[in-house]
Amino acid sequence: MKNGWVFLPFYSLYEAPLATGGFLLALALCFLFPPLGIVLLLAAAFLLILALLYVLCCGTFEAVLWGISFFKAHPLTYPQTGIVLFSLICFALLLFLGGRYLYYYLINPDLLKRGEKFKIIIEKRAKKFVSTGSDGEEEGSAVPAQYRLKALRDIPAREVKKGDLGGVVSSYQTLSQTGECWISKDAKALNEVRVFENAWLKDQVVARDYAEISEEACLSGSVNISGFARFSGCANAENNVTICDQAKVSGEVHLYGNVSISGEASLSGKVVLKDNVSVTGQAILDGEALLCDNVKISGKARISGQALLKDNAVMGGMAIICGEATLSGDAFIKKGILAGNASMHLPIAKGIKRKWRDFWR
Repeated sequence: MKNGWVFLPFYSLYEAPLATGGFLLALALCFLFPPLGIVLLLAAAFLLILALLYVLCCGTFEAVLWGISFFKAHPLTYPQTGIVLFSLICFALLLFLGGRYLYYYLINPDLLKRGEKFKIIIEKRAKKFVSTGSDGEEEGSAVPAQYRLKALRDIPAREVKKGDLGGVVSSYQTLSQTGECWISKDAKALNEVRVFENAWLKDQVVARDYAEISEEACLSGSVNISGFARFSGCANAENNVTICDQAKVSGEVHLYGNVSISGEASLSGKVVLKDNVSVTGQAILDGEALLCDNVKISGKARISGQALLKDNAVMGGMAIICGEATLSGDAFIKKGILAGNASMHLPIAKGIKRKWRDFWR
């Protein structure tokens, strides 16, 4: 007993530096060999707790009960005070860094690929890019200067090296600092566009207004996306595709050619659109549907399954096509259901150019 309080044997205040050294060693091993680092972190925590208990039982706690006068009779020396404060600071760091490490490595391993070390997490949390100011527009140009991105670290998934220049943005918030998302050198994301997660804008893509590109989505070629359009999932668009208004594209949709998506149209699943296909209105496309040639979709049309629409087919109104149904030639449908293996074909009239308004008569 000491001053009425339990004395902890085999440990003295001057052994606190040993605990601190063990703590620092454990942190270093976290970068090299995570399992051993965790064990040493716990051991260092135990030693630091012993140091704090010694101080509480033999000094600080008694001072709280018996008043400040205790320190006048039993003052701590300057070395002792410094060691106590240093131990407290190290213990706080232990709780923060050790807890953070345990969370990413044990509790939520999905955020960390198997075999990766704690330093990978720190790298991913670091800033990914910085804006370099002007995008290099010539003086006197009518195009206002924007901000060009510059990578601060490697992004292997996007073939980007530290120091590489990226695309042009209007705001520092346009591109997320986390994930593998990137805007390549010739692409532009203007106004209030948001690019995050693992999305990729490359080639001469231009994104404007309030468009959002997220998840694993990829835009390439001369794609133009604007309005309040949403492009997500593993969707891919290339060539001269246009996506605007409040259109939504997700899933594994593939768009290429001169495809146009507008209005409140929604595309999902494994839908493929190519050539000069146009989708507008509140049309919904999902499943594994294939649309090609000069097909036009509008109204509240619904297409699903493995439906095939080609040639100059037109679909609108409340029409539904599902299953393995086929719509081709100059055929058009604006109500009813075409399902199963049904096929609707109207021979293309040579030399006659049908006007869009004819469909509504």
